[in-house]
Amino acid sequence: MMIDNSHSSDTSPLGAGLFINAIFREIAGVGLSTLIMNCSASVIQVLVIRTLVRYSGETYISVYAMCNRTMMFLFMPIFGIQAGVLPIIGYNFGAKLMKRVRQTIFTSMLLCTVYLICGWLLVQLFSESFIGAFTSDDQLLAIGTDAIKS
Repeated sequence: MMIDNSHSSDTSPLGAGLFINAIFREIAGVGLSTLIMNCSASVIQVLVIRTLVRYSGETYISVYAMCNRTMMFLFMPIFGIQAGVLPIIGYNFGAKLMKRVRQTIFTSMLLCTVYLICGWLLVQLFSESFIGAFTSDDQLLAIGTDAIKS
């Protein structure tokens, strides 16, 4: 089966390759930073756990895991706000409505800041409850309560 490219202005395979390369460069330029951030987060996790294995032991690995899960739980709404704000900013930026872009950024940053302050206060005041959701071991509870506060 042959594909009819007679309506195309450039039917050479080289021209199509250059077009695909240009699109790939644009996509990579936008997505590469996210890829690097996600990969670096995984590398950091591995390094932290390896350090804990070498110098601390299982108790501190458990404490790290409990603190990490608690923080991820607290950060989920921030990720949701970010995911919701990005298209709003993008559409308004594309429409050249810079006042709306600034207003959206300011409002989302204010909302996230207030939420994080409240989350920090909750962790400081109820740290034993947060850690207690994961363990009933007294040693883990004591170490975890101190660790999550710092």
